Amino acid sequence: MSERPQGVTNISGPGSWVGLQAEYIHNSTIYIAPPDAPPEKKFEVGLNHLRSGAPARARELIEDAIAEGLDVPEVRYYWVLAMLSKRSYRDLGHTERERLMRRVSLVDDTEGPWSRALWAIRELLECLDDRTRDPGGALKRIGALDRGRREEIQDHLDLVLTGGIRDSLWAETKQRAERDQFRNDRQGRVWAYFQPKPAPPRARMPAQEALSPREHIRLFLASIVFLGTICYLAWLLIDHVAFLALVAGAVMLVAGGFAARHGFDWWYRVTRLRERNREFAATGRMNRAREGGFTDRVDAAFDRYFRRYAPRDADRRQWLSETAGIRRSLRDEIAEIYREQRTSVDEITWLIRFSVRQVARRWERDTLWEYRKWYQVAVNTKLCCGVALGTAAATCSVVGWTAVRVEPVSAVIACLLAVASGVVGIRGVAHVLFGRKKYLEEYQEYLDKSQERREEYDRWRNKLDRLRPDDHEMEKWLRCDRTLLLAYALEHFRLRWSDVVAHTLIQSPASGCKRAHLRYGPSRYSRYDIRLFLITRDGVREVGADLDFEKVSRCERERNNFRFDAVSSVHVGKVGPYGYKLTLTLMNGAPQKIEVTDPGVADSTGEEGPAGSGESPAARSALNLDAAGFGHALHILEGIAAEGKEWLNRDPHAIG
Repeated sequence: MSERPQGVTNISGPGSWVGLQAEYIHNSTIYIAPPDAPPEKKFEVGLNHLRSGAPARARELIEDAIAEGLDVPEVRYYWVLAMLSKRSYRDLGHTERERLMRRVSLVDDTEGPWSRALWAIRELLECLDDRTRDPGGALKRIGALDRGRREEIQDHLDLVLTGGIRDSLWAETKQRAERDQFRNDRQGRVWAYFQPKPAPPRARMPAQEALSPREHIRLFLASIVFLGTICYLAWLLIDHVAFLALVAGAVMLVAGGFAARHGFDWWYRVTRLRERNREFAATGRMNRAREGGFTDRVDAAFDRYFRRYAPRDADRRQWLSETAGIRRSLRDEIAEIYREQRTSVDEITWLIRFSVRQVARRWERDTLWEYRKWYQVAVNTKLCCGVALGTAAATCSVVGWTAVRVEPVSAVIACLLAVASGVVGIRGVAHVLFGRKKYLEEYQEYLDKSQERREEYDRWRNKLDRLRPDDHEMEKWLRCDRTLLLAYALEHFRLRWSDVVAHTLIQSPASGCKRAHLRYGPSRYSRYDIRLFLITRDGVREVGADLDFEKVSRCERERNNFRFDAVSSVHVGKVGPYGYKLTLTLMNGAPQKIEVTDPGVADSTGEEGPAGSGESPAARSALNLDAAGFGHALHILEGIAAEGKEWLNRDPHAIG
């Protein structure tokens, strides 16, 4: 999957699109056929291209399969569909028409279902060649086919079936589009197609604090001095038979151990509470992130989801204010662990949402500040520490006083050394124990967090895999949308198919839409800009509409009517290395600009496809322009601009 490149410009306006914006590539092998693949594999991949709305590539692969010996009625049938899909009969040259008629004539209608389908297509084509011929026989043959073949012929011969033939089949085609437009839970599944593959879960690994070599040496020397002075003082007391002082010394050591144990626990809890409060402080300092950078986008995502997932019963201002420190801490963690992985923010949005929902759940359960209870110092700890410390101090004074009485000078020196080395040693040992305990605590938190995130990652990935439509479903839904727009235009202009000489439709990505595609497959968009042209003998009817493919809603943007002699020119210009712009200039009014810019290529560097996908920019351009119906639209509009109404009367046999 690709990260959104920097410096992409998005020009507002219907049909305009420049650059690549977060086009996600889903791994798939249904469009991959190596050059040395067997003909069966090439046919399979070609059929997938045909069903996904890219007939040009399908023709190439199926033709290769036939050339390598896979010449059976089924393969020949789909080759014929690929030849005619998104093309009118006028678009075919002499050579193509002869090959087409030769292929459909090499079968007998009694050989099986594929042969019967080919025979029906043959009769349709003969009706187009001979306009005086009654199409009733062809329609009867189509009606006798099984439902799958009948629907395929209606879908892929959409631009071929015009006039009275289309009138006879239109009711069934429209009814099927209305039936299938929302089929298979479209509204509940389409969004999953445009979701990127989630980045694997990560959590920040805690750092283990360690003493520097200098601190190690200091702690070692302090420990040696402390033990040496204690041993010396004990020897003095034994040598002078001061048994009471020896007992006091033993009590001092035991009490000192208790005081150290409970005192360390007290100090650790207070220190950790202070650290956590500083980490989650609402007034903490927010590190400034570079505008438009990775951290800035992570920060924006957290702001968005903290507002969206605010607890129902919480005051929004209070929620945002009190969780500002937690939001900052989560932002810093996720930005740190994913920054160097060349990950886009969209790929970790699942983790940001999950983290915010966890905070909201803890808020609702009143456990958001539960760590304050964990680090609260127990009364027993304070009491034991105080009693042990007092006992140690009293017995220490007894030992010191007795030692000074028997050896004043050396005892004083020993006591001073014991106190100094003890302070240094206790600090060093406390630092080591603090770091160790903190690491174990944070490591357990790391394990728990990693497990929670792994479970959420698996849940989210499985949900996407379960809901994501396949490419054939996406194309089928889009075909239903196009059919219903066509039905709307016919009803609005009060036209029958017998009134329509030709029609064409251009679909382009709408500005700011989401994009995704299977590897080597045509691009899909969450919103489309659609232009429909209906050519009649009286003129041209045009309908422009915005199609929200995710929400399955259509908004008509404009309608235009103009005569043939009103068309001044049709100019085709390049937009970047792979896009085109049609400029339809009328005698009156401003020129109409239709940009069909290839969304599969990020820039003009000549590098392979989006995000190093391995897809050739030129191949992706051809694939997407083919899926958009660009070739047929260009043929019609250029014909009208060049010949006017005479284009209608031109004998299709003369097209070479």
